[in-house]
Amino acid sequence: MHEYTAIVSSSANDAADALSRGFDVLRLPCDHLLAPPVASHPDMIVSLVGNRLFMHEEYYENNRGLFDGLDVLTVPGVGARGKNYPLDVGYNVLFCGGYAFALSDHTAPEIKEYLEEVNIPLVNVKQGYAACSTLALENSLITADGSVADAAERCGIPVTRIKNGGITLPGYDTGFIGGASGVMGRMVYFSGNIDSHPDAEKIRRHLDADGYSIISLTDGELTDIGGIKFVKNQTSLTMNSALPSTDTAPLPAGTKT
Repeated sequence: MHEYTAIVSSSANDAADALSRGFDVLRLPCDHLLAPPVASHPDMIVSLVGNRLFMHEEYYENNRGLFDGLDVLTVPGVGARGKNYPLDVGYNVLFCGGYAFALSDHTAPEIKEYLEEVNIPLVNVKQGYAACSTLALENSLITADGSVADAAERCGIPVTRIKNGGITLPGYDTGFIGGASGVMGRMVYFSGNIDSHPDAEKIRRHLDADGYSIISLTDGELTDIGGIKFVKNQTSLTMNSALPSTDTAPLPAGTKT
């Protein structure tokens, strides 16, 4: 067992196989309440806020055993849920720089309640797929979405704006940079080769300036797999006390580029 689990889509086989070199891997089954192309995407199904993992009650009841062993408190919710926008965006919340960004009127109520409890401001954006659309680092972000970029800049968060396109998502015209990546410590894991993106150099410059390294999990064009979420395993709490901080990534998986 590794110290961390990577939560990925059950359809992202190649990325999951690469991640398994350095992490335990939890492959999310489809949520039948979501549209088929994104029905197993982590950024559509779960929202990780601190040590709490939020998800819809029905999905939790159908899959609760999957989350045993993770060092998180699972929080099921009963908000509206459906295949059509905006009923599908309840858990699609972006976190960066001490703020949360989402289509607030349709954010899961249990997430909004918790954000208020822990004093994390929820900033409304027009983009319901806020987490999908954005590669969020600790204190900066990369996105092609103007609504997210404008809101982040108003909050004092540095933003690199990139072009739309260059990311595949079967069933849709294009995918998103957040859906094609995941961040663990100072590593950014991409599903695909970042150099396939039309703004690859801008993305590389931003990550390098912020002290992040790039890991390509798969070859070829970037693919939106619903992002990757990293959660500490419960057993890691009983390992030796000299655990690495969250700023230190585990053994890299995939190919450093």
